[in-house]
Amino acid sequence: ISRMLQFSLSYTDKAYGVEPIKNPVNGSVVCIPDSFDEYRNADRLTNKENKLIELIKSELKENRNCVVFADYTASPETCVSYRIKDILMSHLGLYDNEVVVLESASPPAVKREAWIHKKAAEGAKVFITNPKCVETGLDLCFEFDGAKYNYPTLLFYQMGYNMFTIWQASRRAYRLNQTEECRNYYIASEGTVQPAVIKLIAEKQVATAAIQGHFSAEGLAAMAQGVDARLKLVQALAS
Repeated sequence: ISRMLQFSLSYTDKAYGVEPIKNPVNGSVVCIPDSFDEYRNADRLTNKENKLIELIKSELKENRNCVVFADYTASPETCVSYRIKDILMSHLGLYDNEVVVLESASPPAVKREAWIHKKAAEGAKVFITNPKCVETGLDLCFEFDGAKYNYPTLLFYQMGYNMFTIWQASRRAYRLNQTEECRNYYIASEGTVQPAVIKLIAEKQVATAAIQGHFSAEGLAAMAQGVDARLKLVQALAS
């Protein structure tokens, strides 16, 4: 189930360089996905990529720095972080130091905040990272070496189905010292399972909001265990 969902959620964003899908039991090839190699070039864009460029262009015009979240970064097959970086540099005229990829493995978690501060001071306008990298309390509105830095716009280019991760990542710009409007964008391709993920997470967040407060942690845990998000997404795929 997990392999099928990962493929369904990520293939639209990187429909090339994908290995054949094999049966985990006997290793037989189940499917050989079509490879759209024309999208290897940053000059050929999907509708979703065009929308991302449009949104970031608009935000940067307002002097609003951005963070782009991509969920499927563990494998070269699915990782779009550096494609997004190339696209933003090419189509928005940004420099290498202005579009920065925060890897999951490096720097380690204990050094991420200092790393982000350093890159911000070097001119970073857009960070691209997995939402798991910021869910542990990193601030996106901070002071460093006497200067203020702010990343009030968060764009979920890819979303998994872990509500806790999405919830935490979506709140990184909400801080007591935040003076700008916080904006969250969720981008999905029509005709795929991606809108179903957003709908599922939205439903779970609405339900969780009803039990916030003293029982919020218990409520989140109970919901995550009581309803298997993967099964809901499989049902959406089959419908």
